[in-house]
Amino acid sequence: TLSFDAQYTPVAVVGGQLIVKTDKDAPRGKLVAIDLKKPAPAAWKTLVAEGPDAMTGASAVGGRFLLSYLHDAATLVRVHAADGKPLSEVALPGVGTASGFGGRWGDRETFFSYTSLTTPASIYRYDVKTGKAELFKAPKTAFNSDEFETRREFVTSKDGTRFPIFIAAKKGLKLDGKNPTLLYG
Repeated sequence: TLSFDAQYTPVAVVGGQLIVKTDKDAPRGKLVAIDLKKPAPAAWKTLVAEGPDAMTGASAVGGRFLLSYLHDAATLVRVHAADGKPLSEVALPGVGTASGFGGRWGDRETFFSYTSLTTPASIYRYDVKTGKAELFKAPKTAFNSDEFETRREFVTSKDGTRFPIFIAAKKGLKLDGKNPTLLYG
């Protein structure tokens, strides 16, 4: 039985195993397989170990695991095989936030939303077999996001800590320190 010692989020049942995203002994998250015939924690198998980035979501679509991470303050989605082996990353439209990726183990596609500082939330279709993401539906707005870009840069604070910052500006803007700037954090 599970106790209240960590977070346990069921992802899928695959081949007699319950796949669970958990932070048990892994504060940044990991993916484990629990044999439904031998569910004791000592028998759990780690499919995807804890890494340097926090795992924020997990889904099982098209015979693959799609694992979302917070990487340098933006979403990164890694694709893993049924045995946990890393395969690829989902090519997101830019540096921003993606969520969704729901579906079933046998589905060939999934959908996700993507947004950034310069991109209104849009829906993308991801083909699990080909690994390609394409725009499915975007809102119609008076704002032309094609004229702007969001870049992630890194700065170092006085105490030596390196951290990411995002610069959203009109494409081609000369960053010479003479432009009006809005800062927030």
